[in-house]
Amino acid sequence: MTRYFFLLLLLLGPITLLAQKRATRSINMAELEQKISIPAWMPPPSATSSTNPGNYQRIETGCDSIVLTRQSEIDSFTILHPGCTTVRKLIVNGQGASPAITSLDSLKYITNITEEFTITYTSVASLSVLPNLVQIGTLFQLTYNPLLTSIGLNNITQLGEIIFRVNPLLNSIAGLSNNIDTIGGVLLDTASLTSLSGLSGIVHINGPLAIRNTPLSNLSSLSSLASINGPLRLENISTLTSIGLTGLEQAAAFLFSDLTSLTTLAGLTNSLTNTSIGTFWMINTGITNFTGFDSLTSVVNFYIWLNPNLTSLQGLQNLSGNVQQGISMWGNNALTNITALSNITSLSAGELDLHGNNLLSDLTGLGNI
Repeated sequence: MTRYFFLLLLLLGPITLLAQKRATRSINMAELEQKISIPAWMPPPSATSSTNPGNYQRIETGCDSIVLTRQSEIDSFTILHPGCTTVRKLIVNGQGASPAITSLDSLKYITNITEEFTITYTSVASLSVLPNLVQIGTLFQLTYNPLLTSIGLNNITQLGEIIFRVNPLLNSIAGLSNNIDTIGGVLLDTASLTSLSGLSGIVHINGPLAIRNTPLSNLSSLSSLASINGPLRLENISTLTSIGLTGLEQAAAFLFSDLTSLTTLAGLTNSLTNTSIGTFWMINTGITNFTGFDSLTSVVNFYIWLNPNLTSLQGLQNLSGNVQQGISMWGNNALTNITALSNITSLSAGELDLHGNNLLSDLTGLGNI
């Protein structure tokens, strides 16, 4: 059936070219995210704990879950919570606090937080006053801390998922991986962080690696990183010129969008031990081809949208067989050659969405579908 479909495309060549010139549609990222696929061979990440910041249960005593909302509560921590050096969940939430929370010094005796440590809506500048803290078991979350410039935790021996968002002055995460090589998932969204050197010791990320709105030029600081048990997602980083990961052995998906200065994918898939991934998308980047994706042999679906400098799909020539959930390419105004797709033979449960690539004059490369 698919061969007859391709024959129909050839017979309707002029109509196809007209369709190519129709106006580019808008991007619905929420809809696109529903199409992210993870390869069947990848195990699920270990369970982590994540708490809705608006629904914390306040417990005044004990060492189970502790929520601190005022500076006076922090200053009196050893009185209100005597002997609490190990805590299950510790939430410092300064939203609406007057005066603002500026010091965590009285928490310095805490050694272990077995699940979640969240600091949000404070005016602290560093966490270096917590030198005894060695464990944050499942979630370390820093959000809406406008004066935070550094992490300052140098003695961590166990770390779960990290979420650092809306800390506009945070420029250093140095020391965070001094004593560890594995962490949970990573989400970084911070406007002043120019280096990931604080994660240079990380070998395994047990979850996704997502970085957005962070002024990095590449990810080369993650020189030890071998596996991501989830997608590598990079978005809205205008300073990123290259990926800089050459030792990556495992990843579930590559999701790149709004990387307008990205011109090369060199080395990204060279070390993959499993060359089958779930989804990749390349949206609004500066690449001219897919050199760097040469090792990929199988994907579930892919989306190539709005890449103004993309002229060919060179680098995808080793993709073969069934792209189960389909192919979408649109708005790539310099694209002239898609012959690299010639080893793809079917789209068993998906569609071929191809339009708005105004210089693409034929469909050579799709003849085996």
